[in-house]
Amino acid sequence: MINATLEEIIPTDNIIPIVREENKHCFCEHTEEQLVRIGNEQTSEIVKTNYLKPGRYDILGLGITKPLLECGLLDMTDGIDPNISLDTVVLTYLYNGVQVPIVHRLRRLNEQNELELAPLTTFNFSPQGNYREVRIDSYFTIPFVFNDKEVSVDLHVVGDVNLELGHATVVGRISQTEKTPDELRDFEFDGFSLDAKRTNLNRRPA
Repeated sequence: MINATLEEIIPTDNIIPIVREENKHCFCEHTEEQLVRIGNEQTSEIVKTNYLKPGRYDILGLGITKPLLECGLLDMTDGIDPNISLDTVVLTYLYNGVQVPIVHRLRRLNEQNELELAPLTTFNFSPQGNYREVRIDSYFTIPFVFNDKEVSVDLHVVGDVNLELGHATVVGRISQTEKTPDELRDFEFDGFSLDAKRTNLNRRPA
């Protein structure tokens, strides 16, 4: 999710899935919702966001905000910028009858203050045809600490993003490794977030 305080205003071109009463079923149940402020210097809105469950979603629709409507920036021909990437994945495992979440950010700041992929990651977003669709086919080794020991599982994420329609499908499969403790069971790919922006080449700069 967005790493921002309520004092920071996230530009409306950023696609942030907004938790509403009618769409709560789309979001992770094992992670906490986050409050963020979206808008510009003239108008802004505080909204709740969270990680999306694996599945198919209208990403553009989930990210519609009041500032976007009030400023007249919403357009039926809006799409998703091709420079899209997975930002965070959420896994859960069962331990002593409790579902425990693991939130793993795939990118982090390096010494030059630039975002780069975390180690042990093979990351692939492939544009298809005339950039109307982006395919996801990525492998990750997800490290975490259990009983003071560093352990890990492997995650394979697949899906696609329709840049014109604003739809995204993301699913995943987890494989246990030699570093996965035997007492941990029922690993699941529980959620994800995308680093995505709204664009319209007819009306906005590329």
